[in-house]
Amino acid sequence: MRTFHTIAVHPDDHPDEAATISALRRYGNEMFPGINSSKIVHWWKFPNLDASVLEAMGIFPIGRLGSFTDEHPNNGDGGKKDDCSFSLLGKKLGIKKNPEIGDLWDYIVSNDTSGKSRPFDMARIMRAIHFRYPTDSNVALNWSLKNIEAHIDQKMLMLLGKFVRNEGVELATSHSKLVEGWLERRRNQSNPDQNFAINPIVNYGKDNTPCDHPFVLPNMARTIAYQYSIAEALEFSDLGFDTIYHDQLHFHTTAKEEYDKGLKKIEEVPGPNGQRLKMATVESDHRQIARYARHNDIAVLIQIKPSDRGWGNGFVQIHTNQKYDLDMSWVAMLLRQEEQKARGNIVVTDEKLLRADGNLKAIPQFFFNQSLASVSNATLTTWAPPTILNEEDFQKLTTRGLEIVLEKKKEAEKIIKKRVRDLIFAR
Repeated sequence: MRTFHTIAVHPDDHPDEAATISALRRYGNEMFPGINSSKIVHWWKFPNLDASVLEAMGIFPIGRLGSFTDEHPNNGDGGKKDDCSFSLLGKKLGIKKNPEIGDLWDYIVSNDTSGKSRPFDMARIMRAIHFRYPTDSNVALNWSLKNIEAHIDQKMLMLLGKFVRNEGVELATSHSKLVEGWLERRRNQSNPDQNFAINPIVNYGKDNTPCDHPFVLPNMARTIAYQYSIAEALEFSDLGFDTIYHDQLHFHTTAKEEYDKGLKKIEEVPGPNGQRLKMATVESDHRQIARYARHNDIAVLIQIKPSDRGWGNGFVQIHTNQKYDLDMSWVAMLLRQEEQKARGNIVVTDEKLLRADGNLKAIPQFFFNQSLASVSNATLTTWAPPTILNEEDFQKLTTRGLEIVLEKKKEAEKIIKKRVRDLIFAR
């Protein structure tokens, strides 16, 4: 019988991957023997093998290589848009209706399929932890796993009628007490010039508006206090506040410095309703550049990862500001076309497939994320072969792709007007 010894997941993992690992360990050992004691590895570059081959070797790949937990679109199949790795695993294990995971299911699926988070929730804090510890994805993963496990255990106690509320725990894990304690414990590190990074946390501590969302920091800390100890809850919340502070500090300092230093060009590109939008090209591997660009009302950012710094190796990503609701499918199509031409190997010519969401096996350099309106030649979580297109190619093709969107819209409007006229004269 096949026995599992390894769970493989991408770096910079999200609540989805954490919940999937938790469910595998708790519910999956009968179906996947050995999975509850399998080690976890983070792979940026997964081997070019089918998931079934890895599984036969005892390796469980989460959300990759066409495994049953892979929700990503591939080769124009559209993917599994309303699912994530956790929900796909849950359906496979038959645990979707388990009452102890109801809140967790709702949160994970909503967060992963929409990409939306709220201040001080699990997703936002995991992102901040990854930023602070960029070479060790286990810090964020273990932090989230601790809460997920405690949450399910507490739900089980509630269902069995064995959960008893404790006033001391409730008081110790209130918004204000958690923030006051964090500020006191970091008193010697205070710098008045950095209050801009502390203020969001201070203001959060003053807001004692009741919030029953189970996966915001005070409620997560409270769950850990009940299931483990108040001391562990404070350690858990301190890591959350520390990393949010670190995230804010660098967003307003090093992100700005990196953006200004790496800025190569700002130009206008066409947008919806006749708008002229700003597109910036920046050379930097700083993780907050895209957020900083959005903060400065940049509609499109071409971020080039320097080949001599960090993990970048010359990869390129096109980020967009979602408030402008840009259609990047034509940009994806043009990049895929030109990559094939530049390599002298034209395999895919179908326009619909070239515009498809996700990966194309024949043109693996680009991943098009339709929901985020981004096109990436590798990301923080996924390796891809480096593109051979240059900076100017990206600028020209992005501009042209956005022009095509407007041209197609005008063509559609003409067709509609003609049909309306024909209907009127037909009477």
